[in-house]
Amino acid sequence: MSKKRLNTAFITDKGEFGYFGGGIIKLVSSDEAEAIKTRLGPDMLTVKTSLDAFARAQTTDPPIGEALLSQELVSGIGNVYKSESMFIAKIHPLRWASAVSAREYERLFNWLQPQMVKDIKRPGKMITTTREAAKAVHWNFVYRRYHQNCLLCNTKIERIYQGAGKGRSTYYCPHCQPNTSLVQDLRNNLHRSSQPNAKM
Repeated sequence: MSKKRLNTAFITDKGEFGYFGGGIIKLVSSDEAEAIKTRLGPDMLTVKTSLDAFARAQTTDPPIGEALLSQELVSGIGNVYKSESMFIAKIHPLRWASAVSAREYERLFNWLQPQMVKDIKRPGKMITTTREAAKAVHWNFVYRRYHQNCLLCNTKIERIYQGAGKGRSTYYCPHCQPNTSLVQDLRNNLHRSSQPNAKM
């Protein structure tokens, strides 16, 4: 494991381990930790199906780009995975989470879980592209590639900010992730609301 990325080292009576991520670390008591766990959504690394992973997200109103980062809806997805998975699944980040189809959620799941498992086993730079693209120093399809050409269609990558406050950056390709499906989302919501026991 690369020492260059070590953020914090912990030495306890049960062993030693390191934190290689960024951001803020907060130490809490065992009781506080259990209370936090009860609020977390399904763990992307341990769930078996896309239905299990996105059960909460599918019934909420925020845009999918916000829902994927909400740990209360689904836990474990960070900002890189959020943008990259929506690109792979061809989902525009401003679409309502409740209107994303089951097939689209399945595409998200089928890419996210294997990628996250692979990254845990392979420390170092997070590479979400192909081996050939990585050799050309293109490690991600859209993340942090604002106004660079899309690797698939050459359209300029766009960036928006989503979430409370200043929000988190979301990167996407306007061509590969078209916004035209918003009309279909309206139809899907109208159809769901007309169904017996529909929850909107």
